[in-house]
Amino acid sequence: MHNCFCKKMKFPITLVFVFALISAEGQTTPPILKVEGKSQISVKPTLTEISLDIRAINPTYAGSVEALIKRVDLLTNVLKEIRFRDDEIITSNFRVAKNTVYIRGERKDSGFIATQTLKVQFSQEKKRLLEVLNTATSSRADPEISISFKLDDERKRSLKAELIKLAVSDAKMKAELIAKEAGYEISGVREIQYGLKDSGQDELYSVANAEFLERSLDVQISNFEAADLTFYDNVKVIYNIEKEQ
Repeated sequence: MHNCFCKKMKFPITLVFVFALISAEGQTTPPILKVEGKSQISVKPTLTEISLDIRAINPTYAGSVEALIKRVDLLTNVLKEIRFRDDEIITSNFRVAKNTVYIRGERKDSGFIATQTLKVQFSQEKKRLLEVLNTATSSRADPEISISFKLDDERKRSLKAELIKLAVSDAKMKAELIAKEAGYEISGVREIQYGLKDSGQDELYSVANAEFLERSLDVQISNFEAADLTFYDNVKVIYNIEKEQ
């Protein structure tokens, strides 16, 4: 499956027009025009990361750990069956705590709860995503599942370069338009302000275990589309301007 990168660009206008000021010495400061250029690009993700949270409750501490290990091993084995290597299955967040329940408004300890997370990451492909989801949800490990869609490092670098170019182009277009309408023209760039700020967020879909995914040995997930990821950037440019000749 080929990745498809779809771009949607919007450029909200934020600008400040500053004309000549008189200094303490009575001299005129050259007029300037401050413009903020903005860019926005929406693209298809290139990576999928699936987190599988497993938990086990047992009256004893040791019993909860033992039950958890069995579920982790079970899930690890089914992931290997669909071509994940050992080094591609990442484990994290191992924890054992008292299992607290509320009965008629009264808090009581009810054994122990052990939890652990398994993570797998792979190239974004709908067929592969559905294979992993159907395999995980049909296993007896009963994991809680969350899915995040991301960009690989190479695509992130190229996307940031595109965002900067679009933001600078947007600033220049705004400056030329405003200056012309005000009877001025751009004579040069006085200052450029840019702080690397990645405002884009990976889309995260939390899957509330069995009910949302219709987990069943007889039910298969047949459709799951990744939403576009949207990234933003901006640059502030101060232009020197002068009256049109």
